[in-house]
Amino acid sequence: MILHISKVFIFFIYCMVGYLLLIVPGLCQEEPGETAFDLGVFAFEDKDFDSAERHLLKALSLAPDQPFYCLFLGKVYLAINQLDKAEKFLTKAFQLNPIMNGLNYDLAYLTFKQSRFSDAADRFSKIVENDPLTQNVLACYYAGISFFECNQYEKAIQYLMRAAERSPTIKPNSMFYCGICYYKQHQTQKAVQHFEYVLMHAPADELKDHAKKWLIALRAQKSQEQPFDCLVKLSVQADDNVMIVSPDWITGDESDGVMQFYLAGKYFFTPKDRHRLGVGFRHYQTVHQDLSEFDLMGNIIDIAYSFQMPLITLGLKYSPSAYRLDGRQYITRHQWKGHVLWNVSDNLMNRFAYSCYIQNHDENSERDGHTHDISMDMYYRLKKHKMKLLAGFSAEENHRNEMRYQYEDLKFTLGLTKKLLYTLTFHSKLGISHRRHEQWDELGFKRKDNKFEFSCTILKPVWQKGMEIGFDYSYTKNNSILDAYDYRRNIFGISFLYHY
Repeated sequence: MILHISKVFIFFIYCMVGYLLLIVPGLCQEEPGETAFDLGVFAFEDKDFDSAERHLLKALSLAPDQPFYCLFLGKVYLAINQLDKAEKFLTKAFQLNPIMNGLNYDLAYLTFKQSRFSDAADRFSKIVENDPLTQNVLACYYAGISFFECNQYEKAIQYLMRAAERSPTIKPNSMFYCGICYYKQHQTQKAVQHFEYVLMHAPADELKDHAKKWLIALRAQKSQEQPFDCLVKLSVQADDNVMIVSPDWITGDESDGVMQFYLAGKYFFTPKDRHRLGVGFRHYQTVHQDLSEFDLMGNIIDIAYSFQMPLITLGLKYSPSAYRLDGRQYITRHQWKGHVLWNVSDNLMNRFAYSCYIQNHDENSERDGHTHDISMDMYYRLKKHKMKLLAGFSAEENHRNEMRYQYEDLKFTLGLTKKLLYTLTFHSKLGISHRRHEQWDELGFKRKDNKFEFSCTILKPVWQKGMEIGFDYSYTKNNSILDAYDYRRNIFGISFLYHY
């Protein structure tokens, strides 16, 4: 009996050994390219990217549709800034297996390195919000930087501060960018606080130096900020065609010497706040050498409010004014104006405005009425060439008690400001306008005018800060279907300006 059991046991052992000899080779067989892949991953972790690329390419040659091989080869090319190749293999990895761990982060980082910051911000923010338990600090940080590059400063602060709370290592960099964001939002005090933190805690001297430069600039700006602003301008001009331009009457071909005086002052009750409330006064006056009947004087009061946001500023202004001609009351106006300033980028700004004013003409009630005006202007700065460009369009509609004084006016404007040698500044402006009257006489005749205007000024700082001397020239040519309203005008002048 014992001998029988022993034979059975021996037979069972032989069977198990035979089974293992058949099965184990199949279990131990590795996938194609796995050894090369492992060597590539080890080289990648050691930052030996040349070896990593060589091993991973070999692995892919043996298994072209292995998503992990594509993923790590994409990581290698991402690390060595071969972004086109990185995009090729990361995209292929996503097509083969879109739920691989870390793939979405690598794709987001790829768009960041390609300066596609809007896409990067969207990808990184989704990683953070869809998987909050992993607390992906780098995704938070790069989401903040991406929003910063897109000028979305509030969202940038949100993600940068989340990264700072989770990582003491990243915190100084996050605080630095938050400081810039607060500066862009006109919250100077918060910006200063963040730069001071960086100066105290940043481990890198380079980051400390940048924070120090920002603090110096902000403190200098703060010392220069003042609630009062004043401009004084005095000009002496030679005018070869003195006139008062109006729809019904114009003089021509009389030259004279003119002294022009302009004074403007503004006071801001909240100069450092995003909400700015101010009041201003402007005075304009001309004195002619011989033709005193053209002496004009105007006084304007401005009550203005503006609200500054990161990219947009909203403004409202009410301006009552009164003008006197040769000592007599001439025109009284009440103007309301609203505008939107849109800072598209550091170099580009757009301005949209609407204004309406009511006019009372003291010498001719037929010219009483109101005017609507809309305008759009674009300002572009070329830092490299020390130049600013202006392009604008405006449409004006005038309503008067008498039909003949009603007209529409369309105007296109181009402008240029250029810094020259020897601290000279050159300003020029070109304007083309078309005026059309609804009805000029009882027969229904419609007057139409086309006007061309050009002006330029060269300014030179003199004596002390805020003082400038300028040389001015302006040319105007008006073509009307009524010969009486055709004219040309040249004005040469020398100006003295003081800005405080």
